[in-house]
Amino acid sequence: MSRVRKVRLIGRAERERLAREQALLPPSLPAPPRPRGQAVHNRFTRPARFAAEYLIDGNGVQAAIRAGYPRAGANSAATRLLNHPRVRADIAARSHERFARAGLTPERVLEEIARIAFAALPSFFGRDGRPLTLADMDDDMLAALSWADIDRDGRTVLAVQPLGKLFALDLLVRHFGLIGRYN
Repeated sequence: MSRVRKVRLIGRAERERLAREQALLPPSLPAPPRPRGQAVHNRFTRPARFAAEYLIDGNGVQAAIRAGYPRAGANSAATRLLNHPRVRADIAARSHERFARAGLTPERVLEEIARIAFAALPSFFGRDGRPLTLADMDDDMLAALSWADIDRDGRTVLAVQPLGKLFALDLLVRHFGLIGRYN
């Protein structure tokens, strides 16, 4: 009798819940006591919640719904919130914190793009015309490598494919504004 391995598939709601937990959302504070008959005003908590929810998937309407805005007015609420300077600043600060935690800086991203853009195809081959082994390739060459076909022994490289050099160069051109239409 064969054993069947069961894999748990999670749905969209579960994925979003996990993403919210990973985004380190601020814990909900208990609601302050209020006199009877008075509505709860989430003037400060809902925009902050919207900013945190927006970073999960970049969908303003869904972020507004998850932040507690009514489904019928979520589109206009998202537009209004995304244009509000305080909310935009909150989103920018939260995304900056996420990038800092991940160790992402603009300089590092530009360096990685430059490694791909300036990788020379002949450097992947030895003097005999055969591809170098992975052990002989330096870090810049490995960073610019899309795939390598390796023999069964695990050492002999049969073929290599560098990453898209033109795409990386295009990104650098756009970043530095080297062509008039990108300015």
